[in-house]
Amino acid sequence: MKTTQATIPPGGYPQQRTLPPTSYALPLTGYLRLNQIIGTLAASPRKKLRANRETEATFYPPLIPVSKTTWWEGVKSGRYPAAVKLSERCTAWRVSSIMALIDKAA
Repeated sequence: MKTTQATIPPGGYPQQRTLPPTSYALPLTGYLRLNQIIGTLAASPRKKLRANRETEATFYPPLIPVSKTTWWEGVKSGRYPAAVKLSERCTAWRVSSIMALIDKAA
């Protein structure tokens, strides 16, 4: 099971921000889904698709290394930023809110 981390060219990407070593470049605006914030498990790099086909799942290193339960409890208590509902079944967080949370913790 091999996991790779996104490589960032020298000087970074324009209009993006590079975070600490185990992270990747983020856009300055936009939204992040929960797996992009708390990371995905390296132990499950494959996921099943229709017709029993398999594909590589995207691996995200954690920006904020907490569990889903801890994250949602923190959102409820106000410790973490409020979510934005993009659709009925799609919840995300503003990149600016997550960057502010990381800066506040640093």
